[in-house]
Amino acid sequence: MDLSEPIRCIVTLQEGTQIATLYDAPTLMGPNDERHMVSSDRGISAATWALPDHVFNDNYVELGVDADGSIHVWNVWDNVVHVVDADGRRERVERLNDYGGKDVLTWVEFVAGRRGWADLDPVFEEVTA
Repeated sequence: MDLSEPIRCIVTLQEGTQIATLYDAPTLMGPNDERHMVSSDRGISAATWALPDHVFNDNYVELGVDADGSIHVWNVWDNVVHVVDADGRRERVERLNDYGGKDVLTWVEFVAGRRGWADLDPVFEEVTA
């Protein structure tokens, strides 16, 4: 897998499913090392052979609609969730990096416990089940 440009993805590590940035670092590991570097939103940094379970190709991902009708949109690179109410007004902005070790999977679980999801992207249903 060519990771000359970093990718944002879901990856399964020994510590569990993580949202992470995966990239090549031949200067750190040597030109013949086939491992990739992983830096997860939950603070895991390591060299790994793990391949992504899912790659986020867009900068913004719609997580889903909660039970109150608000849409949750995640900025993949900035790790920010924007919550937009049914009238189209931004209701809330959560900068997940401000919470140390929190990622979008934590947010999905938080909303499930507080409001519930009326419609959740299947990618996130799988990893939070």
